[in-house]
Amino acid sequence: MMPQNSAQPLLREDPTARSRLLILLGAGALLRVWVLWRPFRELIGRYGSDDMFYYGQIAGNLALGHGLTFDGETPTNGFQPLFVALLTPIGPWLHNDPVATTYVLLSLVSIVTLAAAWQLVRLGQDAKARGLGWMAAAVLLVQPKLISVTFNGTEAALSLLLVVMSLRATLAASQQRRLIWASLVFAATVLCRLDLAFLLVWIGFALLLQGRSVRAIVTLMAPAALAVVALLAGNLVIFGNPMPDSGLAKGLHGALASELGNRTPWLSEMQAIGRALVKAEGAFAWTVLIPALGGLWFAVQRGPLRRALLVLVGGGVSVAVADVLSVGGFREWYLMPLYLAVVLVTAAGLLAVWQRLPRLRLLLPVLPVLWWWAAADQPREHHAPMYLDAAAQVRKVLPEGTRIGAFNAGLYGAALSDRYRVVNLDGVVNHDVLAHLRDKTLDSYLAAKRIDVLLDHRGSIRFYGQFAQRPLLDGQKPLLQVGTDETMAIVAVAVQ
Repeated sequence: MMPQNSAQPLLREDPTARSRLLILLGAGALLRVWVLWRPFRELIGRYGSDDMFYYGQIAGNLALGHGLTFDGETPTNGFQPLFVALLTPIGPWLHNDPVATTYVLLSLVSIVTLAAAWQLVRLGQDAKARGLGWMAAAVLLVQPKLISVTFNGTEAALSLLLVVMSLRATLAASQQRRLIWASLVFAATVLCRLDLAFLLVWIGFALLLQGRSVRAIVTLMAPAALAVVALLAGNLVIFGNPMPDSGLAKGLHGALASELGNRTPWLSEMQAIGRALVKAEGAFAWTVLIPALGGLWFAVQRGPLRRALLVLVGGGVSVAVADVLSVGGFREWYLMPLYLAVVLVTAAGLLAVWQRLPRLRLLLPVLPVLWWWAAADQPREHHAPMYLDAAAQVRKVLPEGTRIGAFNAGLYGAALSDRYRVVNLDGVVNHDVLAHLRDKTLDSYLAAKRIDVLLDHRGSIRFYGQFAQRPLLDGQKPLLQVGTDETMAIVAVAVQ
């Protein structure tokens, strides 16, 4: 992709650069400590995600010898295997403890994000574009949207790290150096997120344009291909389908939404992806879009950076299109190649200002201030505090041992599984329910699993009730209710 730097690794060659790197990473770490240093409810209401608690429970159950399961009973493969492998050694500290899960996982992904920034510096050194590497690392560490996306306790930060490392591996492979290391990086990338196989296809295309033979590319990608085949074959043998539960479940949800006329057209979803890339945090921000567009002008003038953007944009758009067409939607943490492309073009523009307009250098720190001002004005919001309130009421109202079914079950599982059995019902981490969703016999599954109570948003229970032969909400009085909104209020209702 870009010419290889023949100098020694950064930390060995230049004490000044080493000190600068430590200062940069230290500043990024302090910013994340500041984010973590806030009340628990506020933290999970702005950052965090329900998937974070799915990961905590699955890793905890695996570490405690219960197998790959969310609820301790039902097997699942609805997770990204490399991230679960990373969490399993600390699984016992995460199990059934939402507070520990939140702080431990957010601290862990912070460290992984710092490693991604370090790899960006190394990428700039490898490509003889050190200024760009330093600027990109700084943008990554201070942009509030990137903190939000990587700070949700999922595999997002790990996938970002591996995408950056894949760029370094591509650069090394183009110079026929460190080929074994490059192959292992590519294999780890698809184990982190299976859909990043599309990124590897674009990397192979880029290497082909640079004159590498098809045979050399196939050899280079062989470990990644074997990892994908092994993962899909394992799913097929154990679960009867090569695709993970999470993808199958989301496909069923999207099909139901289409049947009901509620599915968002794919073009609208792609437009939503474009807007997501230029958010300050919870909403679109001109202060993100304008520097990115301005930086794009300078980025396309750099041939090496053009090739990197070809890989990131081609791979990222392919991932986004595949997700939208297959499951009808996306999550922002699926878009890490595209977010990295935004980081690089923004860094290119800021670097041009630094190099060409020295009188404006003092204005550059104003940009992060504007980003955080916009983020504070419209922060990301998550319903986790409502889930906590509902869990607290459950402990007061329902007797120990009650079997609870939930469609958004992550936080409930972490907060209640010490006294109750919490079963995931949307199929994302429950293989057994998928057949019932497909056949629209969810009520039969509830009876077979002896589910006593449904706990979720009223709107969620109504939507997923379309997978049952009879309504799940049929006028019964809620056992508890949190909130007053007709759709978003959380209710617990007895299963009829």
